[in-house]
Amino acid sequence: MGEISLGELLKHKDVKTDDNNRVNNFFLLFDQVAPSKTQLIPASEVN
Repeated sequence: MGEISLGELLKHKDVKTDDNNRVNNFFLLFDQVAPSKTQLIPASEVN
């Protein structure tokens, strides 16, 4: 939800990967959502 960037996440001590660059490049294949465009939708509003 845009609270942390992928780069920050990959640097986190609890995240383990063989190649951070490959993981980052994989996610670049998908649309990136700007934090200003995200919004939390309460479960009560989801049908």
